[in-house]
Amino acid sequence: MLPSSLLARRGARRRCARIVNGNPGENIAAVFSDGPGGLPGNDDLDAVSSWYVWAALGAYPAIPSVGGLALHSPVFPKAVVRWAEGTKQLVINASGAGPDSRYIQSALLNGAALDAPWAWLQGDLRKVARLDVAMGGEPSKRGASAAGKLPSFGLEGFTGIADALNNTGVGANGSRPDLAAEGYAFDGSGWRYSREALAAAGAAPGAQLAFNGLTFVWPDGKLGLDNMVVQGQAITFPTPLRGRSLSLLGSATNGPSTGKLIATYVDGTQAAVDLTFDDWTLNGGSRQPGAYNTVALPTPTRVQMDGSADNLSAKVFQWTQAIDPTRAVKSVTFPYQVSSGRQHVFAMAVGG
Repeated sequence: MLPSSLLARRGARRRCARIVNGNPGENIAAVFSDGPGGLPGNDDLDAVSSWYVWAALGAYPAIPSVGGLALHSPVFPKAVVRWAEGTKQLVINASGAGPDSRYIQSALLNGAALDAPWAWLQGDLRKVARLDVAMGGEPSKRGASAAGKLPSFGLEGFTGIADALNNTGVGANGSRPDLAAEGYAFDGSGWRYSREALAAAGAAPGAQLAFNGLTFVWPDGKLGLDNMVVQGQAITFPTPLRGRSLSLLGSATNGPSTGKLIATYVDGTQAAVDLTFDDWTLNGGSRQPGAYNTVALPTPTRVQMDGSADNLSAKVFQWTQAIDPTRAVKSVTFPYQVSSGRQHVFAMAVGG
């Protein structure tokens, strides 16, 4: 299913349609049937069955961790997806759907024309939604315009940490994490920093913080995201920054965690350095911070999955690297791989 969705992403939608709902021997009818061998492969956890369901619906979650569906040719004239949230549902109507009508001629999402082979789950589909597609026997020109292109999900194009937030690592005392939210929980298991404890330490949402002569802006969390899990993001400053130090506020899960950070100067030269963050609880209080970190924000407790407080102190560290003050830094590229766990960054500053 993924290769066929990649064809749609490359603009070869007619080939995607032929593979998913096309010629005998190429399509899902040739692979899935009601006979003894009608379910190919190993169906542990219903993985193969779910492939068929997505293919028959005419939608597929082609990009892991991105809340959207790549759209292709539905098999059935009508399908209804009932979401877990009460009465919310998605109705897919495919007029003319059948073996001889494999190509989408036009599409409407909630009554509005949809040219792109893509729809967002949270904004478009996870409500009471209706997708109407008209099917035909010949390829159409649908999707030929610029509006018909799939969105890009590259890790570049950020101008600051605020652009690149992808994790919810702070929660109010007594709160439970939203399991459906993007980047839910700091450690991926429900544990988070305490919002109240961070505010008491000076890191209220949107606050300016000063550490060792540098000023940081703490994320405001208005969109539900408050830190960046490091995974190769490139931050390009709108105006190159000059100073003696590049500094970050952050921590790691299952740390210490180390990876290569690259600072690129305006003249094109680069400096690659080790970015290391200690574990946010210093491994349950069994370690001391390394020489590479300074405790910037100590908090006495964390918020657990059920909203209660635990007895482990959670810390945010400051990491600082000397840079050439005679040259301006135009971009910072974060590690693509780290030695263990995950690195989280809350704020960045250049100066001194």
